[in-house]
Amino acid sequence: MDAPKNVKAEEVAGAVSLIFTNSISPVQFSLLLWALHVTAGDHDSGVLSHCARAMREAAAQVDEIALTEVVKRRGQTEGNYQGGLVSRSIEEATFNLSLADIDDQ
Repeated sequence: MDAPKNVKAEEVAGAVSLIFTNSISPVQFSLLLWALHVTAGDHDSGVLSHCARAMREAAAQVDEIALTEVVKRRGQTEGNYQGGLVSRSIEEATFNLSLADIDDQ
């Protein structure tokens, strides 16, 4: 097994991405998170950006045009919600962080 300092951010992201394909158990994933924490990998910007990319790639892809049309057609609002879409922005008490613009390190 490689020493923690020799593991590349891409390799960590590859391991993290296995959770999205149900290829590792919750215990294995917990151990990965623990190892990242004790080696400070969970604070490494390169690791975080590569993991974020892996999560975005594993996420369901949404047809934004079709979704916008459905929201407009339904025209139902609740509370302060006005029927629009929220993405990559700071909204009241919610903070969405996008690492898409962070360069690979």
